[in-house]
Amino acid sequence: MMRRCADRESGFTLIEVMVAVFILSLGIVPLLIKNAEILRSAGESRNMRHAWVLLTQKAGELEMDKNLLRGDYGVEEGDFSDLGPTYREFRWKYEYFLEEVKTNKPGSAQEKPKEIYRLVVTVDWSAEAADDEKKLQASVTAYLPVPAKSPTGK
Repeated sequence: MMRRCADRESGFTLIEVMVAVFILSLGIVPLLIKNAEILRSAGESRNMRHAWVLLTQKAGELEMDKNLLRGDYGVEEGDFSDLGPTYREFRWKYEYFLEEVKTNKPGSAQEKPKEIYRLVVTVDWSAEAADDEKKLQASVTAYLPVPAKSPTGK
């Protein structure tokens, strides 16, 4: 008879197992949620890093573009799909315009206007998990002489 009592007390009851599983699940669910947040944040960081590299590359290309240096103002846009499938979701847009800035001559109160070129480059991409768009923008200011107009007016 002693042997039967020892066998019955050596295991866990169903209620004890269910309570243990419930307590474990209370700890695991927040960890899974935090893990998903970390993965989403890592994806956003990766996209921001890609956008920064693409933005600096595009701004560098545009700074060296001879058409822009001749004074061809305007707005253009495109994408980076020619760089590979990783960059398909990234788009670029640039605005190039002549801007007048008023400056004060040191020692006098009169304003002296100065014309500068402003190049604004924007890279944007769609967030996969959200409906909103992410944007990264850089502005390059060039203090260049205004290009001479050709006799044809262009």
